This record gives sequence, structure tokens and C-alpha cells, in this order.
Amino acid sequence: MSEWSARDGEGTSVLLLLSVLIWRRAHIARCALVGIVVSAVFAFTKPTLYRASAELMPQGQGADATRSGLASLAGQLGVTIPTNNQ
Repeated sequence: MSEWSARDGEGTSVLLLLSVLIWRRAHIARCALVGIVVSAVFAFTKPTLYRASAELMPQGQGADATRSGLASLAGQLGVTIPTNNQ
């Protein structure tokens, strides 16, 4: 068995894990640095794409012209909402 493996079924101790992390800190730092560089290159070379959309609804005629969209929906469900134009 290697010196880093668990012995006699004891499992892995926290101290063993910390010592491995300290021993391999340069490798961990290099991997983190490579990941940061790759993600930065991807983020700055990706073309920016913006999309916007809008819909304009024609104003209704008659009694429904003064109602908002929610008031009109409530009217379809049988709820009456008073308006200011009376």
C-alpha cells in the first residue's frame, strides 16, 4: 500500500486529507489558474448578443377602451371593477 492509502480499514482521516492538499497545493493552484484563464478567454471572445421584443396592442373601442388588461380579464371572469370614467 502507498503511504497515502488508508490502513487496516480505518478509513481516511481529516489530517491525511489536509496533508495531501498541502503536498499538492502547487498542482491545485495550477489547475485553478488554467480554469480561470480558459473561462476568461471564453467570456471575452464570445460575441455579445442582445435580443429585445415588444408588442403593441391596438386600443379597443367602446366600453372596453377604458379598461386595463387585468380589468378586462377580471370582467371575463364575472368580476366588476369600477372605472374612473363614469
